[in-house]
Amino acid sequence: MFSNAIKLCTIRGFDIRIAPSWVLIAALITWSLSRHYYPSALPGLDALSYVAMAFLAMLGFFASLVAHELAHSLVARRLGVSIKGITLFLFGGVAELDSEPRSPGVEFRIAIAGPAMSLCLALGFWVLAGAFALVPHGTEWAHILSYLALINLVRGGFNLLPAFPLDGGRILRAFVWNRSGDVVQATRVAAGSGAVLAYALMAVGVLSLFQGGLISGFWQIMIGLFVL
Repeated sequence: MFSNAIKLCTIRGFDIRIAPSWVLIAALITWSLSRHYYPSALPGLDALSYVAMAFLAMLGFFASLVAHELAHSLVARRLGVSIKGITLFLFGGVAELDSEPRSPGVEFRIAIAGPAMSLCLALGFWVLAGAFALVPHGTEWAHILSYLALINLVRGGFNLLPAFPLDGGRILRAFVWNRSGDVVQATRVAAGSGAVLAYALMAVGVLSLFQGGLISGFWQIMIGLFVL
């Protein structure tokens, strides 16, 4: 699926790879945080401090993506579904399944593991942010950790939307599969919901473009096209 991805390391027997497109999103995150988010949230610092905070937040986001996909992969391996590896790319990360889940229950447990990890990370980062906010000179770390809590909460919630190929779409497929006993029909239903989400995202993106939100509008259209 990602023939040009570069292997970074191996964790728990899973190869962690990064596609060249991830460099683009990493640069965009760092630039956006250092130029807009942190100067607005914590005014008065020098430019180098904002860049350092943004870079650390980007690395935390990278680690969160890996943790999300590792959760999928570990549960899949425990349930007998082999994983080729984990690849980070433009739209996030993906655990590449080497075979399909053999039952709705297996599908559900694999799918729910990722969002559960993201929501647990959000809670953990939120607690740490609160702790750092109480100590002297911990304000910068508190803002970094608050961002990571927010981004994991958003990622966990977004992935639970019932639209294939998001994790929520796989949960929907498991539910329909369990009710109907027909995995093909369940896949059609989940894929149809994914198409609805894709067109909705692209419509919101086009609306955002007309309102002057060039970056956000373009990004929503790109995500919609990927989902579709």
